[in-house]
Amino acid sequence: MMTLDRSRLFLFFIPVFMLSVYLSWFLHLRTDRHAGLSLPLNESEITTLAYQILDSLGLDASGYTVETNLKLNKGLIHQLQDQLGFERATELLRFGIPGYYWDLRWRKAESLSHLFGQDEGSPEAVRAAERFVLGELQMEFDTRGNLLKFKRTLADTLNLEIVDSAQARKFSEEFIERFSTVEHLAVDTGQSHLREDQRRGLKVGIHYESEKKISQAQRTDYEFKWSAKSAETGNKIEIVAGVMGNSVTSFTIGYVVPEQYTKKDDPILLIIFVILQYCAVIVAMIVVAFRRVRAYEIGFKLGIWIGVAVAFIFLIEMYIELRGTMGWQIIFPLLFAPLFYGGSLIIVWAVSESVGRETWKEKFVSLDLLTHGHILHSKVGQSLIAGVGVGAAYLAVASLLLYLTRQITPLWIYSTDESPFKYLSSGFPGIMTLVQNAYANFYILAVYMIFVVSLLRKRLKSGWLIVVLTSLLLSLGDVTGLRPYPAALVNQFLTGMILVWSFYRFDVVTGYVALFSSKVLDRGLELWYTGNASYMGSAEFVGATVALLAVFGFVALYTRDRTVELDEITPAFARVITERQRLQRELEIARDVQMSFLPKRNPDFEGLQIASRCAPAFEVGGDYYDFITLGPRKLGVVIGDVSGKGTQAAFYMTLAKGLVRALAHVSDSPASILTQVNKLFYENVERGTFISMVFGLFDMERRVLTLARAGHNPVIMHKSETRKTEIIHPRGLALGLESGGRFRETVEEVSVHLKSGDLIAFYTDGFPEAMNHRQEEYGDERFVRTIEKFSAASAPEALEGVFGEMKQFTGKTKQHDDMTIVLVKVL
Repeated sequence: MMTLDRSRLFLFFIPVFMLSVYLSWFLHLRTDRHAGLSLPLNESEITTLAYQILDSLGLDASGYTVETNLKLNKGLIHQLQDQLGFERATELLRFGIPGYYWDLRWRKAESLSHLFGQDEGSPEAVRAAERFVLGELQMEFDTRGNLLKFKRTLADTLNLEIVDSAQARKFSEEFIERFSTVEHLAVDTGQSHLREDQRRGLKVGIHYESEKKISQAQRTDYEFKWSAKSAETGNKIEIVAGVMGNSVTSFTIGYVVPEQYTKKDDPILLIIFVILQYCAVIVAMIVVAFRRVRAYEIGFKLGIWIGVAVAFIFLIEMYIELRGTMGWQIIFPLLFAPLFYGGSLIIVWAVSESVGRETWKEKFVSLDLLTHGHILHSKVGQSLIAGVGVGAAYLAVASLLLYLTRQITPLWIYSTDESPFKYLSSGFPGIMTLVQNAYANFYILAVYMIFVVSLLRKRLKSGWLIVVLTSLLLSLGDVTGLRPYPAALVNQFLTGMILVWSFYRFDVVTGYVALFSSKVLDRGLELWYTGNASYMGSAEFVGATVALLAVFGFVALYTRDRTVELDEITPAFARVITERQRLQRELEIARDVQMSFLPKRNPDFEGLQIASRCAPAFEVGGDYYDFITLGPRKLGVVIGDVSGKGTQAAFYMTLAKGLVRALAHVSDSPASILTQVNKLFYENVERGTFISMVFGLFDMERRVLTLARAGHNPVIMHKSETRKTEIIHPRGLALGLESGGRFRETVEEVSVHLKSGDLIAFYTDGFPEAMNHRQEEYGDERFVRTIEKFSAASAPEALEGVFGEMKQFTGKTKQHDDMTIVLVKVL
């Protein structure tokens, strides 16, 4: 985690935060996708107005519940922004054109008898029905309280007074005159933007279009249509009124938007990619979870606390949204949705935390301090301050990028949800804003910032590349917001880098606070610019909350730290990971030591062509080979395999190498050399440790190979002259099994003559004992046939051929032993 001293952090934070907030505030009406949202009336006032209209119509809605939501007309907003530009469209939306509207729906009554206590077909029930909301009622208002839609559903079999067409049309016109006119669709900025004669002209411009008569069993229904033309956009304004019997039961007035602005813009390939991305993350998490549970390297304690808290907060949000909905239908979502949401987060967080702590445990120090009650620690304070600062900077940069983008290409709203403002109907939107963002950002934090970034860091060295790739995945995962998609994607990608960087450069707490503060500050600006006093109060509440978060951070930063042992507050499973990493690091060091003692290159020896390779397994082993020049025309080739694995085997391998090199110049006899090596090796290692070895001496002046073997794999020799393969396996015990007498008696030395084209293979048991996914061994016979297959090739080509055959056989099966081979081709 990046650290800054207190004075520098203070001097850095204050100007950045203030400048970011001011820039975001200044650019909001020029950039925000909902900048055209102005709410002179809030949800409560709109609902009151609706009930007043019902009362004036003689409709009693007592005993009914109403659900009020603010919605948007995406097609109309798109058209305005495309044809008139963003700023002009924003002005029109804020002061008249109904791109945003309130939608009110009353629940359908279950039965008339439930309401009246009498048979619903009786004359008394029918007459009483005229004063009650029957079936379903829907009303829509623009943001200034003008009626846009009234729809009252009555049963087709209901017996109502029969009227003629003229009377029905008169009822419609009286309803329109009383509750709505076309004028309210014009713009009134408070600056006399339209003259009065223009208003009258718009009203006079209404044209009667058609009448539709619908005959029912016991009554006649009518539908009338009028139209006008918008002076601002040229759109057709359509007015439709429906009359059932002697009552106006439906009315709509609104813009007819061209089809090009209403058709869906769902990038199918992108959606498929997003689905595949989510599936890949889920599969990866399942695999990681399975492995880590088996290794006791995953902990659910913190995940459970977070999951329970998130489920509870989610439950509060759902209750606020559904509190107006009565009936048993509310039970299922209230019980199971929070459980599913919180339960899945427990697993997601546990897996992500395990991977994150393995990759960089320092990212969780502030979180561990918080969860153990050390809230006034300087590390916690620094994380909070950095998070708030990054969140504000994110909002400012996002606003600036949107402003610059809109200078190049038009942008318009795109959302799969036509009612994204449910928080405005919560009673106090400020609290709902905090509640929603308190839990909604945990998935982004866990999946993208912790899990994805940590996995990439294991494989990539470049921090910027990690941030770029993660931000790209994060931006591709968000298919809603703005269109056209390429421009929106660039903006999402660039701003997403800021949030991902906050975690990469600081820690988990900073990443979460940056996500939280950026979202709530953005929502706070939306609330402020609605112009409604109650919503502006919520905006002030949201801003004060973020400011208090920063103030608390400074208090913690300047409070004297209590001494805390970080190991004591680290979760137990994280200590298991640390111990495993320590052991793994020791193995890596031992592996590096082992590999450093192997020859760096093959010798360039006259008359011989040599190729060699040691392919180490995951665990450190004791395979060893070496080349020793013993004269102008003599070369010693030695290969061995120490018993056991790990650092001890690597240590004994280096000991054996030193002994062989020291004694190889004492004698020209491989058997004698191995005898002396056995004596010294036995004296210097603990009992039970041994090493198998083959020592071959190439005398190119005599063109003879002399071999001695100490319990090792035999040497394979393919003779070019006879085109036959010989297995050379002189007797001999492994080094270190006994002090020397018996070894000297059993060790055998053999000599073979060399011809041009002969191929000699020295190897360890990693080749014949290699296994495939069916647990079948490669075997000695198959390995001999492989040597024969490449006997005509050069030594390097034969080496590649042997490893190619091994790879084809083993496939993806994990290699469990080192594979070491030396191929010598006689020239």
